[in-house]
Amino acid sequence: MNKMEHSIWEDYRNKKTFPSIDKDYKTDVLIIGGGIAGILCAYELKKRNIDYILVDKNYVGSGISKNTTAFISFIHDFSYYEMISKLGINKAKEYIDLCKAAMKKYEELALLYDFDYEKKDLYLYSMDEDKIINEKIALELLKVNVSYVNKLEVDDSFNKAIKIKDQAIINPLKLIDALANELNIFEHSNVSKVYDNEAICNNHIISFNHVIMASNYPLVNKKGLYFMKLRQKRSYVVAINKQINQLYINIDDDGLYYRPYKEYMIVGGNDRLTNKKCENNFYLQMKEKYKGEEIKYYWSNQDCISLDQIPYIGRFNNAHNNWYVTTGYNLYGFTFAMSSSRILADMIEGKLEENPYLLTPARSILHKKLISSLAITISNLFSLKVNRCTHMGCALKYNEIDDTFECPCHGSRYDKNGKLLNGPAQKDLEIK
Repeated sequence: MNKMEHSIWEDYRNKKTFPSIDKDYKTDVLIIGGGIAGILCAYELKKRNIDYILVDKNYVGSGISKNTTAFISFIHDFSYYEMISKLGINKAKEYIDLCKAAMKKYEELALLYDFDYEKKDLYLYSMDEDKIINEKIALELLKVNVSYVNKLEVDDSFNKAIKIKDQAIINPLKLIDALANELNIFEHSNVSKVYDNEAICNNHIISFNHVIMASNYPLVNKKGLYFMKLRQKRSYVVAINKQINQLYINIDDDGLYYRPYKEYMIVGGNDRLTNKKCENNFYLQMKEKYKGEEIKYYWSNQDCISLDQIPYIGRFNNAHNNWYVTTGYNLYGFTFAMSSSRILADMIEGKLEENPYLLTPARSILHKKLISSLAITISNLFSLKVNRCTHMGCALKYNEIDDTFECPCHGSRYDKNGKLLNGPAQKDLEIK
């Protein structure tokens, strides 16, 4: 068994290396972050003949994107029934239409590049019959073709299940590598400061007219109050030598989700907010559940969630009309990474003054989840624990299962020696 953190996708890379920033540059658009969001933004700008530079502090595809399960779907980690109840049918339709448009773009890209794109049916299931019945009603209101099924190939423990056709899966790093080969990229190029029209990168100056922050948790996060707007969620994944054919999501608490890739069944779960203690060893759980099957890969991932579970895509804040952000994907980043590439390019070209209100970062943060997040931050800022996060000084908690120090306030993670694993922190930790 390969140890965490080594995802299955890393064994199928055909990666080109890129130079580092070693002098001053001028560009129309600076893109910070070489994950799928940054790569797709660069690809879209290139198609429109807009001058750009993409920089990544490590190498392209080295962060969140390499650890995704890479579902391309409009079924995300929330209920459409609840969305319709809270926001209305028109906003729910706006959301699902954005997803469908993004899914269509991936289908078109698959005609040009090989990234193991496959259309699949997705099965949503639960022990709670009402959840599935309500979700079927909501999806049908949104003109989605849904049908009940009474058998699943991965699980017998359910009372109700529905089938949703024409979702998709990909190999995320094959796509990133294929697109990156044609793009203007600088690796090992760390942006340390961003000013109105300049960024400091590797102690050099990059002058820009526009900047896109596509680094999962925005590099600049105090301006715009992103440290208040965002929470982070962790998930765990295994790849098992066992073949399945379709996609499956159990929407119960602690439910698992499944997808195939080649001869493997990829299983994700044990999702938790980073302010919650890690209670379970997912690898041991899966080893017990699938006795006799070989677990070939085991890894984890972490993604940002907005207060209302809808991404922030658009102008970074009201004070910087030339700064843009794309974040808050809630573990389903590939769908909205594609949406953001079109939305942000349209805004930069002046074709779109403001993105749809549903996604705008300027929408209200008055949400009950904000209160709980602030309470956690305040309690940990005033904790007497010695090891403090290098982001804003919150007391760190030790995760015995993952052997990491974790910030319950904003989700930064460090290994047992203090090496930074996940932001928003930008510096390693000195263990005390």
